[in-house]
Amino acid sequence: MWKDRIIDIKKEKGISTREISERSGVSVDTIHRITRRENVDSIRLDTLTDIVEKGLGVELWEVFSAPMQAEITALKAEVASLKDELLDALRRLSYQ
Repeated sequence: MWKDRIIDIKKEKGISTREISERSGVSVDTIHRITRRENVDSIRLDTLTDIVEKGLGVELWEVFSAPMQAEITALKAEVASLKDELLDALRRLSYQ
């Protein structure tokens, strides 16, 4: 979820909530609501963009694509594993 990704980026970069607020111009309270995973479903896109791009220094798409990227990476690994199993099975069949 995007809130978790914001929290992760905040931790990765070692940026305080106050620092994000100063950089983005968004209130500390709003940022606290996000980092506490409180209901922020009504957050405006421009506010979220300011927090992410100005406050955290990353592109907005990175917040939303990271969970999808992790899923894609996991699926690629699963496909590679299945491919290896299939090739092994075909090799065993060809030796019989």
